[in-house]
Amino acid sequence: MTLATLKYKLYSWNDAKKILMPIRRSVFIIEQLVPEALEWDDWDNKAKHIVLIFNNIPIGCARLIFVDEIVRLERMAIIKSKRNQGFGSKLVYKIIQIAKNKNIKKIIISAQIQALYFYQKNGFIAEGKIYKEAGIKHIKMVLLIK
Repeated sequence: MTLATLKYKLYSWNDAKKILMPIRRSVFIIEQLVPEALEWDDWDNKAKHIVLIFNNIPIGCARLIFVDEIVRLERMAIIKSKRNQGFGSKLVYKIIQIAKNKNIKKIIISAQIQALYFYQKNGFIAEGKIYKEAGIKHIKMVLLIK
């Protein structure tokens, strides 16, 4: 029996797009029917990207955009076969650690309504009204870092 390994790597878009694109394509474009033209944007080049690797296989990712003392958490995805196993929470925890190390005071996410409870469970608080983005209901959520 071998122990499972869980790793996180932070990349620029150019260094990671071959790893990130299949994950995001399967989750956002194929599963959630987000138009491809909306999924890929200029923010990818400006952001840092975290990849979650389980037993040497990329299973999740997120895009981090740092602005002053805030980080925008975007495009967070876990492949379908690995959901509801705690990997998403582990990824959020790692993102919080990265934010703390950079003296970030707040993480903001435009959360899909279907993931509202997940983000609440991980310390985020909903703010404002529900809105549609790419045809999917979202709500702004904030996590204050102490």
